[in-house]
Amino acid sequence: MLSKSLSYIDRLRYAVALYDWSYVKGGTDITIVYDCFLAALSQLLYDNVPVNVVRLGVWDTPFITPLIKQLLQKRNTLRRSGKKSEANTLAVKINSLIIQSRSQSLSKLSDATSKQLYGLLLSQ
Repeated sequence: MLSKSLSYIDRLRYAVALYDWSYVKGGTDITIVYDCFLAALSQLLYDNVPVNVVRLGVWDTPFITPLIKQLLQKRNTLRRSGKKSEANTLAVKINSLIIQSRSQSLSKLSDATSKQLYGLLLSQ
């Protein structure tokens, strides 16, 4: 997974190096130059780095973030393909992310109202 992201970064770096920035540098108004720069950079990102869409459903627990759900899907794929050791390594990372997410949500309980506490009780 890390090697894929590095290849996307390398591809983006290469595209940024080859991009013709002359119309951005030739501007006189700084706000227009900045807007052109952001538009060009956004387009380069869109063209060179893929986007993964992860949808959270109504049955997903509150501590399941899009990142955790994506990692769970990756772990399941690894397990199905027989790569148990890689799946177990990923499971450890997922567990630490879940613990971190739960501790952040539980740390807010001291400031919660009774209505929020009741809603939390129902969601468990």
